[in-house]
Parts: sequence; structure tokens; C-alpha cells
Amino acid sequence: MSRIEDGKGRGFFTGVDSTGRLEVSSATVSEEIFATYEGESYAFGTGTVSYAAATNSAILYVRNDDVRPLTLDRIRVMLGTATGGTGDWNISFRRNPTGGTLISTANAGTPLNINHGSSINPDATFYTSGGTTGLTLTGGTGGIFPIKSTGDGQVLFEFGRVLTTGSSFGVILTPPPGTTAADVFCVLRAYYPQNQ
Repeated sequence: MSRIEDGKGRGFFTGVDSTGRLEVSSATVSEEIFATYEGESYAFGTGTVSYAAATNSAILYVRNDDVRPLTLDRIRVMLGTATGGTGDWNISFRRNPTGGTLISTANAGTPLNINHGSSINPDATFYTSGGTTGLTLTGGTGGIFPIKSTGDGQVLFEFGRVLTTGSSFGVILTPPPGTTAADVFCVLRAYYPQNQ
């Protein structure tokens, strides 16, 4: 017969009370916070992208090259005032794009490790438009979502997408029709879950 012995106070065993119940303590943290503690949570930023027209522009691409899944937790889109434009911005989240000038230009971005004491880099391919507009992403699937140009200028999309090995994600953003000048900045937050 198996039994659980009381090892309370030794630092590596659990306690057992007089009725046979385990005495344990625990702390709960989110997967992302735990990944941050381990140095495997990242911000992928586009830098400022400056539009001179209502140009359909691919601005961010990420492909997971790791054997572990990469969780894309959320993306924050910060919109500047669209001079001359009226109506909505349009954003498209692309699932597994396969080509386009954003990929062929290969302007490598630098992901920021959210743990300031960690020098671990993600095993991922990360491209940005480098501030250039008019780049493309082709292939894959995805819909277009309107973003109201009124409000506080920031929109947070929480989506918990998962990139398995070799899968990818892209962002295409278009200012309102008639735009003659506008700035935008996007930050994608992603992490490697630590239980994989």
C-alpha cells in the first residue's frame, strides 16, 4: 500500500495533517507573467509608420521558427490623427501569409524581451515595414476589421492566437479614405508557454 509521509518543514516535502489531508500553498500567475519571469515574453513593435495617402500597407510579419508554440496574446494599435481623411481605418490580421514585399524586403525588426534582465531572443522571424508604406502580404487568410478614427487613438485586440512551428501572422493597415498624412504604431505581445 502506498502512503504519503509528513515531511513538513524540510523545504521539499508537503505536509500532511492528522486527517490525511495535504498541506500546500501555491501562487497563481498567468501564463504570460510566468513566461516573462523565465525571460520568454516579447514585444514586437513596428516603430512609427508614416502614411502620406490611404495606402493599403503591410506593416508587421512574425513566423515562429521554434519547435514550441508561440502564443500571440494581444496587439495594441496606436493611431495618430489622419489629416485629410474621413471614416474608419481598416486592419487585417493575416493567418499564414506566404509572400509579398514585406517578406521579400526582409527588414528585420528587433523584438524586445519583456524581462529586462533576460537576453533570450525568440526563435522567430520578425519583419516590419521600417516605416515604409505600400508593402504587401499575400496568401493566407484573414478578414478586414474597421477601426473608428475617433476616440482615444489606441485600440487593443486580445486574441490568444497560437503559432505552431513554421506558421505565421501578419498585419495590414489602411488609413481612412482621403488621408494625406497619418502616423501609426503597433506592438504585438507574444510569449512561449513554459509548460510545453
